[in-house]
Amino acid sequence: GPGHEYRVLRLWSQALPQGSGKRKPEDFLPLAVRHALPALEADLQGLARLHSEHPGEDGSARWLVELADGQTVESVLLPRNGLCVSTQVGCAVGCVFCMTGQGGLIRQLGSAEIVAQVALARSRRAVTKVVFMGMGEPAHNLGNVIEAIELLGTAGNIGHKNLVFSTVGDRRVFERLPLGAVKPALALSLHSTRAAVRAKLMPRAPCMEPAELVALGESYARATGYPIQYQWTLLAGVNDSDDELDGIVRLLSGKFAILNMIPYNTVDGLEFTRPPPERAAAIARSLQRRGILTKLRQSAGQDVQGGCGQLRARAVAGAPATKKPEPVAWLVVDYEIKGAEMQFVEVELDPGEAAVGEAGSMMFMDAGIQMDTVFGDGSQSGSGGGGLFGKLLGAGKRLVTGESLFTTVYTNQNSSKSRVAFAAPYPGKILPMDLASLGGTLICQKDAFLCAARGVSLGIYFQQKLSVGFFGGEGFIMQKLEGNGLAFVHAGGSVLRRELRPGQTLMVDTGCLVAFTPNVNFEIQYVGKIKTALFGGEGLF
Repeated sequence: GPGHEYRVLRLWSQALPQGSGKRKPEDFLPLAVRHALPALEADLQGLARLHSEHPGEDGSARWLVELADGQTVESVLLPRNGLCVSTQVGCAVGCVFCMTGQGGLIRQLGSAEIVAQVALARSRRAVTKVVFMGMGEPAHNLGNVIEAIELLGTAGNIGHKNLVFSTVGDRRVFERLPLGAVKPALALSLHSTRAAVRAKLMPRAPCMEPAELVALGESYARATGYPIQYQWTLLAGVNDSDDELDGIVRLLSGKFAILNMIPYNTVDGLEFTRPPPERAAAIARSLQRRGILTKLRQSAGQDVQGGCGQLRARAVAGAPATKKPEPVAWLVVDYEIKGAEMQFVEVELDPGEAAVGEAGSMMFMDAGIQMDTVFGDGSQSGSGGGGLFGKLLGAGKRLVTGESLFTTVYTNQNSSKSRVAFAAPYPGKILPMDLASLGGTLICQKDAFLCAARGVSLGIYFQQKLSVGFFGGEGFIMQKLEGNGLAFVHAGGSVLRRELRPGQTLMVDTGCLVAFTPNVNFEIQYVGKIKTALFGGEGLF
C-alpha cells in the first residue's frame, strides 16, 4: 500500500537500510514485500554507481556517476553538505561556454536516477541541500525533476528552500513550480543583460528578454519568500564590461534577489577565459556599493578540470566506442479511428514498435504481437530511467485516478507491420492527441485515457481550488498525460475542440469539459441569480 511504498522510498532516499527504524519490517511490511526487499534494494542501488571521484582543494569533490544503462553523468559534493545533481545525459541548450552543451542531448534522466544521485552521496556523507545545476536543463525534463523534488522535500527530509531548481528561463517553469506541494528555490541563468549577447551565449534557450525573465523571477520570489539566485558566468571581454554592470543595476535594483558571479571554469578547446581575480573582485564590490547583493563564487573543481561536462567528456573520449542509442521510434504510431457511435482505434506497429493500452481495452491484434502486462503506466519500459521508483509512482498515480494498477504493452515481434485495436468503453468519440504539439502535457477526465505510444506517462492532476474540485464536474483528481508522443483519449457524446487566445474566456457547463492544456485556467463561476440557478436547468455553477 501507499504506507509501505513511502517507507521504502523514505529509507532509500536517506541512504538508510530497509530494516532501519523503530518498526521492524516483520512488524510492518507484508510477507511478499519482505521477501522482495533484497531485490528491491539491489534495483535501487543499481540506478547510480560511483564511476570515479575527483577531490578538489576547495573541499568539493566531482563525481562521475554511472547509470544502469552505462551512461554517465556528473554530481558534485559541495562544501557545507551541499550536492549538485544532473538531470539529463547531455544538454540541448548548447551554451557555448559549457562542455556539456557541446555534445547535445543523449537522454533524459528518470526521477529515480535523479534521487539516486542523492542517495549515493548520502551513503558517503550528510546532504542537506540539493541544487539541480549539473548536466542538463531541468526545464527540459520538468516532470521527472519536479517528481524528484517532491520526493526529496517530503520523504527525503530536505527543506524546500534547500532544493534549488536552476534553469536558463522557460515559461513552463513559472507555471508549474507554484502548483507543487514542494516549492523549491529558483536559480536563473542570466549571464548578460543584453538579449542579443544572451542569445549567442545560450543559442537554444527560450527566446525571452532579460527584463521578462527577471519579472517572472520576482513574482516567484515574492510568492515563495525565497530570493531568486541569478547566475552570471563571468567571461573576460564578453560580459564583464561597465555597460553590463549598469544593466545589472537597472534590472535587479529593488528585486528580491542574489547575484552569483562565477568566474569561468576554463574548458580546453573553447575560446573563453575568466577575468583576472582582481577584476572579478572589483566587479563584485562595485555592484555591492550600488545596492545589488552580489556573491563572488568559485566554480567547484577547477583544479581537477571538473567544470560541467568535463569529467564525462574525458571518460567518453577515453572509452571504446559505444553503441549509438536507438531512435525513439515508438513515440509516434500510425493509426486509423473506425466506427460511429462505438468507436475503436486501429494502431499499426512497425517491427519492434510498441503501444500501451488501458487494461481490458484491447479489441483484436495480429498474431506475432507480444502482450505484456506491466506495473504502472508502462512509460519507463525499456527507457532505463524508471527503476523501482518510476514503477511505484506510476502504479500509485493510476490507482488514485481510478484506473487499474496495471497497463498492457503491445510489442510487434514480427518482421513486418502488424496491427492492434483498442475499443472505447462506451458510446462517444476517440480523440488523437499529439502531446508534442500541445507542449508535452494534457489534463483530461480521470477515465479518459485509452491507449498511447509507449513512452507517454500517465499521472495525476490535483485541482488546486476547492470550488473547482467540488463543483467543476470532474472532482479534485484528473488524469495528466505527459510526453512527446501520440495518445488517444475517449469521451462520451460529441466533442468540439476550441483553441483559446491569450486572455480569452469560454463558459462551459460543468461536467462537459473533456481535456485542456496546463496553460488554461479552469475555474468555476456562480451564475449570479437564484431564479436562473433553480429554474434555468444548469444549477448554481
